[in-house]
Amino acid sequence: HEMGSHTMSFSARSYASNDEFGFPENVTLSLARGHFTVLDEDGDDLAAWPMGHVHDWKLEGKHDVTLHVPEGTLEFGVEEGEALLTKLAVLHAALA
Repeated sequence: HEMGSHTMSFSARSYASNDEFGFPENVTLSLARGHFTVLDEDGDDLAAWPMGHVHDWKLEGKHDVTLHVPEGTLEFGVEEGEALLTKLAVLHAALA
């Protein structure tokens, strides 16, 4: 399970609950540069939060990820949801 251990980007599906943020269905979640960033298919930033502003993340089932940011709760379908949250936790702790 170590193959993706160095990746900082995860392909994701944005759920309808994120509509207020205006995300398209297919997005990339990035953990680079100390931020949690949502990118579109062209790699353009749609939204970004400093890692310290992201809290109470969890995996629902196998692939559904929820994360709390100051503006509300984000929900995504992520194939590698567990890897994303593990890396998020490590980076969050390192930057705290």
